[in-house]
Amino acid sequence: MQPLEALQDSTLEILRRHIPRLSRVALVDFPRHQNAGDSLIWHGAVTYLRRLEVNVDFMADLHMFHPNDLRERLPGGPILINGGGNFGDRWTGQQKFREQVIREFPERKIIQLPQSIEFRSEVGLRQAQATLNSHPDLVLLMRDWNSYDRAIKWFPNAHVEFCPDMAYGAGRQERPLTAEYDVTAVLRKDSEAVSGSRSNAISSLTSLESGDWGLSGAEQLRWLLYRMPENCARVAPPMRRYLAPMIDRAFNAMIRTNVASARRIIAQGRTLLTDRLHATVLGQLMGIPVVALDNANGKIRAAYSAYIQEVGGVTMVDSMDEALSLLRDGGPIH
Repeated sequence: MQPLEALQDSTLEILRRHIPRLSRVALVDFPRHQNAGDSLIWHGAVTYLRRLEVNVDFMADLHMFHPNDLRERLPGGPILINGGGNFGDRWTGQQKFREQVIREFPERKIIQLPQSIEFRSEVGLRQAQATLNSHPDLVLLMRDWNSYDRAIKWFPNAHVEFCPDMAYGAGRQERPLTAEYDVTAVLRKDSEAVSGSRSNAISSLTSLESGDWGLSGAEQLRWLLYRMPENCARVAPPMRRYLAPMIDRAFNAMIRTNVASARRIIAQGRTLLTDRLHATVLGQLMGIPVVALDNANGKIRAAYSAYIQEVGGVTMVDSMDEALSLLRDGGPIH
């Protein structure tokens, strides 16, 4: 069995232990933004659930989540919270939402899909502990061993288990176009960025297409159209029930648009240089050699140690200087 398929099978087995076949579930914390990595996670999670014959009867993002809507559309059954790297106090909106869901539904099984944990303040950690440790049936799936160890220590009342990132559920991805450049650089611009990495790369390499996730042109226009049903529901709350099917379809279209855009960005180069975890994963799934830098909170190296290196196709480097030297010498060979 190939390493990717083995990883998918192990993930399915973990999910199967907590979500029986033919279950009806809610999946919340939809990524209503243009970070294609979060879209890939959602896509992978939905694909895994489909393979398990699990029905997703309710979806919501943090802005449109209303507990009574969930109770009406799904009177019983597990609540799944989307995975990613926003567990902690760096991305406070998602963490507050996570804690809200856990507080609101003490009678339901809640499954946090694979996350990385990072708390930078004792205040945020203590608040999370008070909420999570009070829930009687909480499953925390952690996507790297550092996060697993933290979760075991900080949340002793939860069932904590290691599980690879959901993005691998998306499966192998086709390259949508022929490479035009030697290297595509997908480098962060947010608080998780490696300081100075983007400007250094641009100034030091030739034959380079550089940028980050995001939509433009016709894709950006479609994105705005996809957001309209939810925007209408936010303006006119009584319409939420009637707009829900349109919102669900719009969510699916947003995911397809983000992932397709990311595939086109990555496919521009014969090699990918990135400090984004899910650019790394998408490059693997597309069969493109990847040179990966760690991000500011270490989650790429943690995932690399846990399973990225087993899937193959990724060279992990310690610095931008090392990455540039490798790329100038012809890039990684896989």
